[in-house]
Amino acid sequence: MADLARNLRAASLRHVRVAWGEQRPDVRAALFARLPWVFGQITRALLSDFRSPAYGLGSGVLLEALLWIGAGWGVATSLFGRRRDLAGVTLVLVFLGGLLTGLIPIDFDSHYHRYQIPYVPLAMALVVAGWWRLVPSRRPIHLRLLPLALLGALLLPGTLRAMSRAAGNAANIHDQQAAMGRWIDAHLPREAVVGLNDAGAIAYYGNRRVVDLVGLVTNGSALPNRAGPGSLFEWLATLPPG
Repeated sequence: MADLARNLRAASLRHVRVAWGEQRPDVRAALFARLPWVFGQITRALLSDFRSPAYGLGSGVLLEALLWIGAGWGVATSLFGRRRDLAGVTLVLVFLGGLLTGLIPIDFDSHYHRYQIPYVPLAMALVVAGWWRLVPSRRPIHLRLLPLALLGALLLPGTLRAMSRAAGNAANIHDQQAAMGRWIDAHLPREAVVGLNDAGAIAYYGNRRVVDLVGLVTNGSALPNRAGPGSLFEWLATLPPG
């Protein structure tokens, strides 16, 4: 079991592998045993702006506290409060359903948390609902909006960093995969078959038949790819020459 745990940790640095799709029973059992820890880490990431320091000088702690208080109160009032409604219950259930079905890869924090980013709006909706209900409605509107305005200000640095990273990543794709695809289109024979592990820009700009070694667009390669390079090479050796 110790060796298995070490292997899982090593694999987590190389592959994004989801527990629901694991074929080996012993590995799948070990993955599911880790899920409570994974769920906790993902929830903390979502409710801390992915560990954002905000403006520094402790502002990240304040941001995380505001997010957790708002989300916690939003969940509590949506499920157990006197003013609970179908919309609130649905929001909580969809958020929890997302954790259970789509947010459990081993290396969930890879690629700047891109696998969790689509769920940020759900988490923020819980936070906003919680703070809106936490401040009594009899209070002036500016007092009700004050916690949300403070949250918006504390989230601004992380938002700007995310925008910069997205722009940099897009530039990387342009300078590498897109450029490689254009080179393939200009230099390789029309009947060439290209093996790749990123079935996006290379295939789109390359305009050639491809063999996807990850398995997104080519049947049969996903399982050997998950088992490691040796299995993948064996699988490639069994393919028809065409």
